[in-house]
Amino acid sequence: MASPPTLDPITLLTAAAGAAFGPAVSAVAGPYAAIGLCAFLGALVALSGLQPMGALRVLLTIGRYTATSVMLSVAVEAGLVDLGLLARSAHWSLLLVAFGLAAVGDGWLPLARRAVDGLMGMIERRAGAKES
Repeated sequence: MASPPTLDPITLLTAAAGAAFGPAVSAVAGPYAAIGLCAFLGALVALSGLQPMGALRVLLTIGRYTATSVMLSVAVEAGLVDLGLLARSAHWSLLLVAFGLAAVGDGWLPLARRAVDGLMGMIERRAGAKES
């Protein structure tokens, strides 16, 4: 007996891309469409915390947040696949990464500084423990 079909976002957008572009393109476009959709939704969350602005500026801000999030998510995916920590077919695991990166918006610089400071502190503590 066949198992029921899954209705996760990747499968749904892959099927939609298959209907629009054909099966060869849908296998590649579907997962990235889902990542793009999550990045877009995250950009809307980030936009809700900004000061009111004109329509063109809203579109440019959403585009910038979404594009940055998609590019970083794909880079994170490539790195995890190269390290063997993620299967190439596990695109669904990056949906929250794309959403989170876009939702941070312009607040990424203080977060990056904190992350680097924490990493440097951890390295210094380990180096100090080895010297003792």
